[in-house]
Amino acid sequence: MKTKTVTPLFTSNKIDETREFYTKHLGFEVTMDNEKYLGLRLGEDGPELAFMPEGCESWLSSSEGLFYCFPVEDVDAEHKSLLSGGAKISDGPEDMPWGERRLTLDDPNGITIYLGQRIAEPVDCAK
Repeated sequence: MKTKTVTPLFTSNKIDETREFYTKHLGFEVTMDNEKYLGLRLGEDGPELAFMPEGCESWLSSSEGLFYCFPVEDVDAEHKSLLSGGAKISDGPEDMPWGERRLTLDDPNGITIYLGQRIAEPVDCAK
């Protein structure tokens, strides 16, 4: 298989809340929006996410254990921006033993959004 990208597709019964969350708090742009599909993209060449309403030829997805991870340059600046926009931070920001500063928040579907900034060389967490 050869491909240049992958677009996670998540079924949801919270399409309106999802659209608002990703556009307002994370800066995504809507690429397609109709009764059967919500397409979102971060920047012109950035990652894409897709959402479909439950019952639209599919079943409701489970968000249990699902993370969308976004590397960022400055977690603290993102934290400040998210708070000023009214987002609810789940955890962090904090420095992690694997050499990353991170914070998490949950989207309306319960998907964990992980923003991580490399701050040091990773340590061996098994020791």
